Amino acid sequence: MSEAANILVIWGPTGVGKTAFALAAAELLDAEILSIDSLQVYRGLDIGTAKATIEERTRVPHHLIDILDPDAEFNVADFMAAADAAVDDIVGRGKRVIAVGGTNLYARVFVHGIFDAPPPDPEIRDRHRQFAEEHGIPSLHERLRGVDPELASRLGLNDLIRISRGLEVFEQTGRKLSQLQAEHQFATPRHRALKIGLNRPRQQLYDRIDARVDTMITQGFEAEYRSLVARYPET
Repeated sequence: MSEAANILVIWGPTGVGKTAFALAAAELLDAEILSIDSLQVYRGLDIGTAKATIEERTRVPHHLIDILDPDAEFNVADFMAAADAAVDDIVGRGKRVIAVGGTNLYARVFVHGIFDAPPPDPEIRDRHRQFAEEHGIPSLHERLRGVDPELASRLGLNDLIRISRGLEVFEQTGRKLSQLQAEHQFATPRHRALKIGLNRPRQQLYDRIDARVDTMITQGFEAEYRSLVARYPET
């Protein structure tokens, strides 16, 4: 990564209007858009992740969209490396960077970095996955609650990936992932970022989300889902 860049970061809840806001800002500022979404990196997840349309991506270049097949592994460290390369490319061509997304973790680590955690261990993850298949993901969540109750309280009962990661870090280091996160506190900025959080009145946001779902169904979300299931059946 080159020296810290000046970056506009736009985030907010689903359906708030981040895409439209970012497009207008990018055209005004002669900027390109960096997606900081954990799902839009995958090809074929177009309707369900509400990716910017081809027309919108023609108006303003977008980065970190459609870079992987859905069965590829992509973790936070991979995201940081890809995002840094994209920033270097954009800034190197004399353009500004607008980072946009709905994945709060990616937004935080993009700006502030991440604590030094051990790398993923496939053996541990396979063991957790097998346990979850035999006993249910909530049972794995209960195991996490026994070693890191603070982290467990922040995670859903069926969030297999993050539950497994919390257990994995504890098994590797003997320390709680929540404690490591608290010590880091995302305090050291990697970029000079102006953060803009978008919001709307709750009912207006709900109405927009309802309308988005209706549009997704009309656009063929069911067919997209069935196509992905056919290409990547559960094993």
